[in-house]
Amino acid sequence: MPISGPRVIKAERPGGADDPRTHGPFMDGRSLYFARVNHGEQSVVPDLGETTDRDFLLRIVDRVDVLVENFRLAG
Repeated sequence: MPISGPRVIKAERPGGADDPRTHGPFMDGRSLYFARVNHGEQSVVPDLGETTDRDFLLRIVDRVDVLVENFRLAG
């Protein structure tokens, strides 16, 4: 019986990708470091100021195993 892990969706901030995406080494323009530490994860970049993006994020929260957010606190 195959072992499967959780489905992980990472919510990243618009206009400022996750910092590890900028760390080398790079292959074909992609960070190998980011690929390694985020292997198997999916990413979304919701603009929470937009109703459709906010609604989308709320819908997927009920369907995923893990949701990791990378937002700063306002203020």
